[in-house]
Amino acid sequence: MNNAVPLFVILLLTVPAVFVGKYRDQWIRDNAALQELKEDQFPNKGSVEILNGCGKSGLGDIYSSFLRKNRFDVKSTGNVVVKNSTIWNYSKTLVISRKKDMQLAQEVATLLRTEPPVFITTDYNESDVTVIIGHDYGDFTNDQ
Repeated sequence: MNNAVPLFVILLLTVPAVFVGKYRDQWIRDNAALQELKEDQFPNKGSVEILNGCGKSGLGDIYSSFLRKNRFDVKSTGNVVVKNSTIWNYSKTLVISRKKDMQLAQEVATLLRTEPPVFITTDYNESDVTVIIGHDYGDFTNDQ
């Protein structure tokens, strides 16, 4: 009976050590992978909403990818909808600043090669900038 207590203590200390050791290596690999991520892989310039106002399918994804590569946080993409109707009649691409400081919107407009941004605020908008893609969309991604 005297030998049972030390054996119990040994088992009590050994089982958690084996369990922790089993997952320790995976934790080290995961942590090393996180350390390898570069800071420039994370968006940090501001949030953008992209709306298709011309009807050409797939443009929202193209614009999203381009802006994400340029470190913008694209929150959402969709179509321009007014009173439950989709609107496709935007002749020009429009960049709208949702904040009084229009520096971020100006940077988006420069990247997309559009007219200067306009300031329009709403109570419901969650993004810093809204981009409405118009019929003048171009291939702005080739030489950047």
